[in-house]
Amino acid sequence: MNRSNVFMASLMSLSFSPVMATELSTNLGATSDYRWRGQSLSAGDPALQAGINADFSNGLFVGAWASNLDYGGDESVETDFWLGYSNNLSADIDYSVSLISYQYLGSHDVAGFEELLLGLSGFGLDVSYYFTNDMSGLGDISHYISVNYSYQIMEKYSIDLHAGRNWGNYWSNWDIGAYTDMSVGLSTQVMGIDISLAYLFNDINTEMKVDSGVFRNDNHLLLSINKSFNFTL
Repeated sequence: MNRSNVFMASLMSLSFSPVMATELSTNLGATSDYRWRGQSLSAGDPALQAGINADFSNGLFVGAWASNLDYGGDESVETDFWLGYSNNLSADIDYSVSLISYQYLGSHDVAGFEELLLGLSGFGLDVSYYFTNDMSGLGDISHYISVNYSYQIMEKYSIDLHAGRNWGNYWSNWDIGAYTDMSVGLSTQVMGIDISLAYLFNDINTEMKVDSGVFRNDNHLLLSINKSFNFTL
């Protein structure tokens, strides 16, 4: 049984466990471009996205998320699945450990892979570290660290800051090398709908810059809308 099948079996076993979920959340959204770590996975086109997550009373959580995408091949949908555990270090600081599986429906060119995620959050700051030793099914190592900070400036408006760093032999083999992606955004909520506008930029070297189409990675103004639904079971 391959790792993806093992991962899916774990999700199924959890979903039928006697532990009851205390919180169930779903979300539906749209974005002007599906950007992942500074690069477009929708060839610069808009994307529709949806997700679901269940938090259990013992700290376990499980979820799934999907988006349309365009790698220039026959793939059309990305589906992510995760299984993890979260708890409190203190009254103000939380931590989490999870495994994420990325799968690409209809693709014969892009292989799925898994990442380990370690997270720490508190005081409006979120720090996440991602690691895989099989990026895109190629057996290459990739590291990514992400730092996000949100600061409320008015009753319904927040300034959102992001910085992320990619490195590892996967990126070196692809000639793009290690790079940093960043964004500065403004977010608000209107009639229960989350709206954000962010300016994305990075330090990818000029020779590897792509300003249109597949894996577009130029500076970009990104508009996203999202509606969340939360239930207590």
